[in-house]
Amino acid sequence: PAGPSGRAVGEVLPEEEYAAAMGAIIERDFFPDVMHLQSQLEWLEASRAGDPQRLLRAQRNIQQRRAGVPTPLRHAGEGPAPRAAL
Repeated sequence: PAGPSGRAVGEVLPEEEYAAAMGAIIERDFFPDVMHLQSQLEWLEASRAGDPQRLLRAQRNIQQRRAGVPTPLRHAGEGPAPRAAL
């Protein structure tokens, strides 16, 4: 019999699929502000860099995240995010 996700109950998932699903559940349930913070960080970094292309991409990603479309925070060549002081 199929469960709510359409998969057979008791079906073993591949490790990558299981880890991705668990990560999404943990983020949703324990860190609900992560998506908003990612959007804010991406826009602030683009603004600080003064790069109009990054600003447009950040704004597009913010719109997509609000619509529920997952987007990557980092793009090739942009480097790591600055570490916050603890």
